[in-house]
Amino acid sequence: MVGLILGGLLLALLGANLYLQSEGVQSRIRQAASDSLGAEVKTGGGSFSPWGGLVIRTLSVSNPDRPEQNLLSADFLRLRFAVFPLLRGRLVIRKVVLGSPVFTVQQNQRGDLMAVVPPAPRQEIPVTVPGRTPDAQEKTFKVTIERVQIEKGSIVFVDAGGRKILRSENVSVEAVVHDDRTSEGAFSIREMEIFGALKPRRMKGVFTWDGRVLKASLRSGVLAEGAMEGLFQLTTGDPASFILSLSLQQARLQKLAEDAGVRSEGMSGTLEGHIGLAGDPLHGNKLTGNATVTTRSAEFVPVDFLVQFGQMFGVDELQRLNLSEGLAELRIADERVLIEILRLQSENLILTGTGRVGFDGRLDVDAALLVNKKLQSRLRALMGRNFRAAEDPNYKQLDFKVFGAVSRPKTDLLEKLTGIKIDGNLGGLLQQFFRKPTRRTGDDAEP
Repeated sequence: MVGLILGGLLLALLGANLYLQSEGVQSRIRQAASDSLGAEVKTGGGSFSPWGGLVIRTLSVSNPDRPEQNLLSADFLRLRFAVFPLLRGRLVIRKVVLGSPVFTVQQNQRGDLMAVVPPAPRQEIPVTVPGRTPDAQEKTFKVTIERVQIEKGSIVFVDAGGRKILRSENVSVEAVVHDDRTSEGAFSIREMEIFGALKPRRMKGVFTWDGRVLKASLRSGVLAEGAMEGLFQLTTGDPASFILSLSLQQARLQKLAEDAGVRSEGMSGTLEGHIGLAGDPLHGNKLTGNATVTTRSAEFVPVDFLVQFGQMFGVDELQRLNLSEGLAELRIADERVLIEILRLQSENLILTGTGRVGFDGRLDVDAALLVNKKLQSRLRALMGRNFRAAEDPNYKQLDFKVFGAVSRPKTDLLEKLTGIKIDGNLGGLLQQFFRKPTRRTGDDAEP
């Protein structure tokens, strides 16, 4: 009797395996996945076992603009489901596990973003099974999903030039799917990198999905040893939109600089800020937003042209800023960051600026250097006609421009001080001025 029972179970498992690997069922599963993701899904072969469920070895969604690239790829898709409902045209999935998926958001040359964005769900999915006559086609194939899990996922944002703007690694998601196809769950992201400079870590939160709107709340996260919190909302369909709000408390300036790969020696102090963004997730040129950043007890080395100016004229505070106040208020619109307020104040001087920085990395800033009476006495020889009275009677100010590329800013500060027109690349001039003399040998050496 036991042998008959075991034999029957083995035959049932063999039959289930053959059935699940048939073209008809595989087509239904691909259709269900395509319907859930809103794009055509390609899958590899599959196998079934009672302990592992149905495992599909590969899954991918190609980029319509670049078919050789994928918007989504995964090592495997595991489905744990009830077997007998399949015979009645129902796929009751107890749990879906997507293994090591890579979600790619690709910006095309038009500036539009290509991504896998799920449409509003449908309860029943029409299926066309190859090789069957229209009369023999099954009109609908009802899919019920109870739980979804993403293991060791990645998210990558690539701009039109092929540069990785954002990268997230070790993304995990656990979600419960309700009968009306809405869902809720929790997520975690172990590490992220933004523009190769900002590196948030250990992010955790919760989310809800109602079939059209995804809402996520970042409960905790770490950036430069500071605490992060935030909210994100994505509305799919037409029109699509998103809203992002993030706050940061007590981030260490030195750690921010180290993460960005810039000079961090002797840097100290903390930074706090808030950023809000909104726009169309498929059209980057519609991005709008604002940001506010403040510093506390900040001490750091400023940009090169200010350091070199300080060296040239003996202004120690320009070689190393020790700020009593640091404030930046920014607005994002029309594919540029608008600097509405920039104010850095130390004991004897103030630096201010307004202007814009384009998404293409070009900047155009109207800046001012304000010096108090103590510093004026040290710079008496330079206090010519270009310095004018400031609103604060204790200061005089010199207006100047900062322009060029963010990676290599230029300025007319030295020209304004000396009255001599000099190539705007102040760094190149002063590097020659301050470089160490070359030691000559042989016949060229001095006697």
